[in-house]
Amino acid sequence: MLDQVWGENYVGDLKVVDVNIRRIRRKIEDDPANPTYLCTEWGYGYIWKE
Repeated sequence: MLDQVWGENYVGDLKVVDVNIRRIRRKIEDDPANPTYLCTEWGYGYIWKE
């Protein structure tokens, strides 16, 4: 995701995606600690589940 959004030459904190996902989860999830919509797929990234 980082390469797709900011490009391969991004020079910044690599945790920027994690921080933004956490902020989105706070807004859309009933319980952000146990997400049901925006879920983590280890080794792949994030997926949207309905």
